Amino acid sequence: MYTPTLSITHKMVHHIVKIELAVKEIKDTPLSSVARKKLLNRMTSESLYNVGKLVGTEVAYKDAEKIALGKAIVSPGSPETVLSNYRSMCDFIYSASNDRYVSLSPSLLLHLNKLVINGLVDSWDGGRFRNVSDDVDPKYDNWYSYQSHDLEGVDLQQHYYGVLNWFSENKFLIHPMIKIGCVIYELFRYYPFVAGNQLTILAVAELLFEKSKLSLDGLMPVSRNFVLYEDEYLEALRISIEKDGDQTLWIERFIRGVSLDLSALKNEVVRLEEEKLKRKKKRLLDLNSRQLRIIRYLKHNGKISRMEYVKMMGVSTMTAYRDLNELVDRKIIDVRGGGRSTYYILSKTEETKEDQEEARKKKVVKVISDYAQSPYSSGSQNSQDDNNEDFSSIYKNNQGGGITL
Repeated sequence: MYTPTLSITHKMVHHIVKIELAVKEIKDTPLSSVARKKLLNRMTSESLYNVGKLVGTEVAYKDAEKIALGKAIVSPGSPETVLSNYRSMCDFIYSASNDRYVSLSPSLLLHLNKLVINGLVDSWDGGRFRNVSDDVDPKYDNWYSYQSHDLEGVDLQQHYYGVLNWFSENKFLIHPMIKIGCVIYELFRYYPFVAGNQLTILAVAELLFEKSKLSLDGLMPVSRNFVLYEDEYLEALRISIEKDGDQTLWIERFIRGVSLDLSALKNEVVRLEEEKLKRKKKRLLDLNSRQLRIIRYLKHNGKISRMEYVKMMGVSTMTAYRDLNELVDRKIIDVRGGGRSTYYILSKTEETKEDQEEARKKKVVKVISDYAQSPYSSGSQNSQDDNNEDFSSIYKNNQGGGITL
């Protein structure tokens, strides 16, 4: 059975806690469906743009946007083919990763490899593990020069069968971020494919984030993370390989990179929500006292007709019409019915916002850790960090839900 060589350090724990908090806040921030869709399209475009930068086929951001939206005409063998293939691979991941018939296996790795290099190299070199005698095709692969592990005596299919089984195993409570890092390390260590290794490693990272529920439905920009911290990652991978496979430094840097990138995404999501609240406040400016009163009334009573408004406010029919029509134009209330049966209700956005905000404030992130029970714990590992605090008090006081290591 595959067993990685690493020590759980305070640095890892510190950034895992930050990851969990960021993911929680992103999930709890009530973005509208329109805002979330726009953000998802932007993250998808950014992801493809960064894939191009990583493999040396950089295209204009506008072209990456068109490919992300499926609006680009891609010529076979062109640099855009790389991004188009990667987009198709992502579609496969998000449509099939939760299918109970699609399990993590060496065959799935081969399928991802075949998808990302389709039309880029000889079809014979796609979707197969390489042999000792095979040279790695460096096309569309800027990480090629960093791999150097000898394949002599290694059965790649059996090796990755063990690695992926370990990833799926729930016997040991190990946080998904550590597991993802270990799988990426093993792919980099052996560079198992004849062509497209770098693209496939990125594809597998996308798959594992989705499997671990950390992709946030596609919002997590996996390739951007590798662009931002590429030099640090490559150095850590090289050092880990030189240290006979001790993955501690690599896992530390990988988790830190994801933590920083997720924090940036969280800030972006929070910013979008704050802008929405500012727009809402702006819509409420300049409303007269009658309009503000009717908003409060509708929150508690549900609906009102125009004649009821006339009687309640002591105004003319035309004044009632102007007051209510302005609220409709500002999308604060909605019109229902017709003719004499016409009535007004609070719009769903206004009606639920107060409840959503209250619920979000009440949710508390609970963090647990099986650090002491982990078979990989170093016990006395002391690793410097931006904030190398003692997490023991967090562990003792948060039994009941949260992250596991």
